Amino acid sequence: MLTELGFELPASAQNFPDKVTVSDELIGNVDADVLLVTLSPAEESADWFLDNPLFQAVPAVKEGRCAVLEPEAGSTFAAVAWALRMQSPLSLPWVAQELESLANEAIG
Repeated sequence: MLTELGFELPASAQNFPDKVTVSDELIGNVDADVLLVTLSPAEESADWFLDNPLFQAVPAVKEGRCAVLEPEAGSTFAAVAWALRMQSPLSLPWVAQELESLANEAIG
């Protein structure tokens, strides 16, 4: 969906073997204009990840161009992340609107 909207994946994105999870060893390779991050519902792991110096050193995070997608209350996933992963004709207009809001928040 993102490429259909005109966005391009950075060349370094091809270096990640698993397109969903980025290990600590590879987090230094994250290089994007805007970064969307989804978290697990476990609050301890979310706090640990967001406060991790490796994550904080990513340029998009350091410069405030990052949007964090947190799971909705009582859920195990963030609806926007799920809609991006499991796209349907009905979800696309909604997720496009949500992405616009997240991008505006991330880049000001």
